[in-house]
Amino acid sequence: MILELEKTISKNFFDISLDNKLEFIVCCKLCNYETTLFDVIRSEAKNSISSSGVFIVDKINNSFLHPNGKIDFLNSEHRNTLYLMAFSDSNFN
Repeated sequence: MILELEKTISKNFFDISLDNKLEFIVCCKLCNYETTLFDVIRSEAKNSISSSGVFIVDKINNSFLHPNGKIDFLNSEHRNTLYLMAFSDSNFN
């Protein structure tokens, strides 16, 4: 399943929300799978810091262009929690 997700994300990178990409990284960590997408997704997250505060918004993908792009802090809570889970140094196992 992870391999299929990896292929789908690679093929449709800019059409997939940052939330979904971060969820994928969390799944990879849980399954001890080293994805080739790790660095590119981490880079996207680092380049998605909100201009109105220190939190991550989805500003690179096509979903960001949607009027409900979840660009404020309250609507970004899930994404920011996923970021911490995906890129913390601790191992879930």
